[in-house]
Amino acid sequence: MKSFKQYLNESKTDHISHFIDYACSHLGIDHCPRINLIHDKEEAKTNKSFGGYNPNDKTINVNIAGRHPVDVMRTLAHELSHHKQDIENRITIRSGETGSDIENEANAEAGIIMRNYGKINPAIFESAEPRGALHAFDIDGTLMHTTAKVHVKDQHGKTVQSLSHDEFNKHRLPHGHHYDFSEFRSSDKFNKEKPVRPMLAKLKAIHKNVKAQPKSKVIMATARGNFDNKEKFLQHWRNHGVDIDHIRVERAGNIETHQPVAEKKAEVIRHHLKSGNYKEAHLYDDDTKNLHHFLKLRKEFPHTTFHAHHVQPDGSTKKFESHDD
Repeated sequence: MKSFKQYLNESKTDHISHFIDYACSHLGIDHCPRINLIHDKEEAKTNKSFGGYNPNDKTINVNIAGRHPVDVMRTLAHELSHHKQDIENRITIRSGETGSDIENEANAEAGIIMRNYGKINPAIFESAEPRGALHAFDIDGTLMHTTAKVHVKDQHGKTVQSLSHDEFNKHRLPHGHHYDFSEFRSSDKFNKEKPVRPMLAKLKAIHKNVKAQPKSKVIMATARGNFDNKEKFLQHWRNHGVDIDHIRVERAGNIETHQPVAEKKAEVIRHHLKSGNYKEAHLYDDDTKNLHHFLKLRKEFPHTTFHAHHVQPDGSTKKFESHDD
């Protein structure tokens, strides 16, 4: 474990040494907490996080392995925001849950700190190593035509409505009702779906180019959870010529919170952007709610360029822009 002073001495920019003081001043923190820096890529994969705040001993842990100092700063800003919340006695046992008010506030505050600090210290970005692009593809209605139905259940568990994919995108759930996504877990049902050929061709072309760009990545970001048979799901992609064994499928349906699907998808993409590897982020999706929440991430990652591609029924795309994010 490196000391923070040692890390600062090794970093390529001398501006980072002033960042913690700036962030603490911005947050109104009089005494900065102890900071531990960890150089372990495997730990980051295991914890699925680049940092954490411990309210019991008031310490911050940040994983620095393979990360540019600018991205370490972003994590520090997030965790320092948690320290400020702790000082104000607002941290609870559930504060760290994805989508909680505490987490959302820390994400937003870190974005503000980075944006403001970058304005007064633009040189921190001059030494940044080349970064790549993240390409995220929705599945249903984007890569595959979907016949699976979402069933609307009332408070007694009775099905009161069955929605197509397009109908679900526009549906508002009545109070006391819930969705049943059981058809979306069926690999047999999925294997009967037909591809949206123009988008599938785009996915293949982008993935082929990305293979030559180590800093870039292609993922699928679906609202679905786990399938009942993973191998059948993967084989369907292989049958259509997709190199699915080298494409990460992120299943937002596995996030166990009551957030809307669009927020869960944004959380999936947020996790990738926190690596600091991407100067561009692209989302290809047929649902404008997902695209809107994707663009809201611009506030947290002001030095990443966001491109929202609205997929049309014929597989073409239109640029989507949201001005109220």
